[in-house]
Amino acid sequence: MALTERILLVTDTDLEHYQVVERVYEGRPARVLFSGPRRAAQSGIGLDDDPDLLFDYNQRLLEVANGVYPQRILVIGGGAFTLPMALTAALPEAIVDVVELDPGLRAIAAEHFGLTESERLDISFGDGREFVEQSNQLYDLIVLDVFSELSIPRQFLTIEFVRKLHARLQPGGTVAMNIIASYQGINAGLIKSQVAAYQSLFDRLDIFPAAYGLTSWLPQNLLLVAQKNADRVLDEYLRFAPIDSIEAGEIDLYHD
Repeated sequence: MALTERILLVTDTDLEHYQVVERVYEGRPARVLFSGPRRAAQSGIGLDDDPDLLFDYNQRLLEVANGVYPQRILVIGGGAFTLPMALTAALPEAIVDVVELDPGLRAIAAEHFGLTESERLDISFGDGREFVEQSNQLYDLIVLDVFSELSIPRQFLTIEFVRKLHARLQPGGTVAMNIIASYQGINAGLIKSQVAAYQSLFDRLDIFPAAYGLTSWLPQNLLLVAQKNADRVLDEYLRFAPIDSIEAGEIDLYHD
């Protein structure tokens, strides 16, 4: 029997309008957090027996973490904290720091998405870039999943920010970033600019598709994975092979 859509919560925080909805999402019964006018799903959990995370890109990020096997992780962009909770469950020795802009999401996540904070899951609220600039902590893995609806705020796309991420990594550290873009055609400028920025500082760069079979000309979730030292091949840990090549070309880097 198909799941009938059910709205569990409609609320406003100081920063955003949210709805928590139970519905079929990508063919799975799910509970989903929408922000704004329901253009973008911000977080979600499956209500079935499928062990994969609901969002393909979150499952790929979890696979990256399994390959890196980090001791200390920073997640910038918490949403309802479904990925950070999955990371603490999959990596029992890891400490996960999370920075989320909207403090109102803590109560929503606790009531509807099973958020349980612990000594290994440290949640902070504020601007993710400011956190990186002010922190002295070094990380084995930094995950970026920062969106305003379907766009990444520019402050997280500049070469200056990439340098700050590089400085916050251990010598063998990795950055994994969720991007919505095509990688050919007129909508490929974003991914090409990020390829140029990260290639200028990191030893290895791979772009992984989040899902299978989407045309390269359409915007989709892509994972940019940059390694500070290229001593580990992550391909075997991810479900889909990396995209063969994305040429940065004559792309202007974003600057502050």
